[in-house]
Formats: sequence, C-alpha cells, structure tokens
Amino acid sequence: MKKTPIFLIILSLFLTFIFAQEFNPQIDSLINQVSLDSLVKHVRILSGEDSVRIGDSTYLIKTRASTASFHETKGHRIAAKYLVKILKQYCPQVIEQTLLFRDVDTVRNIIGIQEGKNYPDKKIIVSGHYDSITGNLDLSIAPGADDNASGVASVLEAARLISQIETAYTIYYILWDCEEAREPGSEMFCLENIERTDLLAMLNVDMIGYDALDSGVVCIYCRDVVSLKLGRLLENIGPIY
Repeated sequence: MKKTPIFLIILSLFLTFIFAQEFNPQIDSLINQVSLDSLVKHVRILSGEDSVRIGDSTYLIKTRASTASFHETKGHRIAAKYLVKILKQYCPQVIEQTLLFRDVDTVRNIIGIQEGKNYPDKKIIVSGHYDSITGNLDLSIAPGADDNASGVASVLEAARLISQIETAYTIYYILWDCEEAREPGSEMFCLENIERTDLLAMLNVDMIGYDALDSGVVCIYCRDVVSLKLGRLLENIGPIY
C-alpha cells in the first residue's frame, strides 16, 4: 500500500486545483504527509486484526458482509459507525444515505462532504466500497482486507489530507455499501438525480492493497472518453511528483 494511496492523493488534489498539470508546492507538501501508519491502522481495524472503541464499547470487526440474500451482520453495522466516526474528524458534514433493501437489509452509503470555496455546486467524488464478501455461507468471517478495506483506507486518508486545505470544488468522500450485492448503494445515489450535471469527476478505489507481482504498478480502468481524460491526467502528473 505504499504507492497506491499516493496515487489517490495526487489525482484528488489535482482535481481540486482545477485540473492543473504543473508542480504545486502545496500539493507536494500534502503528498509528503501520506501516512502508511494511518492507512495500515484503518485496514487492520476494518479487517478484524485490531479492535476499535466506538462510544462506550469496544468491537472487533471480523466481517463487513451485507448481501442481498442475508440479513446485515453486526460487523457491517459497526464498520459503518466507524467510518462515520472517522469522517466526522475531517468533514463538517457527514450523512448516511440509507435504503431498506428487500425489506431486510439496510443499505448505508457513508458520505463526508467538504464544501468547495469557488464552485460549491460542482462536486468531485473520491470513493470506495466498504462491504465485504465471503466464498461460503459463513458470514461471520469476511475480513476483506484488500477488497476493500484498502480502498476505504485510502479514501479516509484523502479526507484527512485534503480537509487541511480550501478546495475550489466540493469534495464528496463516499464509502459505498453493498457493492458485493449488485451495487444497490451506488445505484441509490445515482437514482436520486439521473440527470445531474454537478459531478465533474469520480475516482473509485477498489482492491489496491495487494501487489501480487511486487511491481508497484497501478491499474486504471477507463470506460469512456470522459474517464479516459482522468487516466491521461494521472499519466501526465505522475512524473511531476
């Protein structure tokens, strides 16, 4: 996880500076503040390696499973509370976007909002899903360290760093729910306004903690011309830092 969170911070920061593609000392300073300890801490807590205290209780999150076929697990609910707790440290406004799914499961998107100074009505999304999945019917153990506690940790680290500065655009730090159950969480967000024109860009981070080849290479998936521009942006600014 040493290289990929830096990739997230670089791109996110450049987006906030009106897509600038030249060296900026403020951005460089924030990049140098990326904390591996902070990233590892979030992954360990979300995958049940370390316990976490929320309110008056201490929890060990062994699973974040919440699927279309099963009731929401306790670990999933605690994970959502943990994400709200962390985002409230960095964002003036944190909301839980909820949906009762198939009358049994509550789908919860956790959204931290950092309002932009110049263009508050224009938004950039930095996101990753926080639910996990298991290969069998035992939902009591589904730690999901790579898929996708790694992505969640990067979103939280982005919020920690970017919240230190004023941004031109409003930033949405979104932790999606139920990605492993055909994405009702992100679908709920989209269906709120299918014709919205306020979203400038979105960077979704998934499974960035495991580098099987030890290559340090980051894969960027672009589905259309618009997202390809973001890929090219990263390609252009990477060497600058």
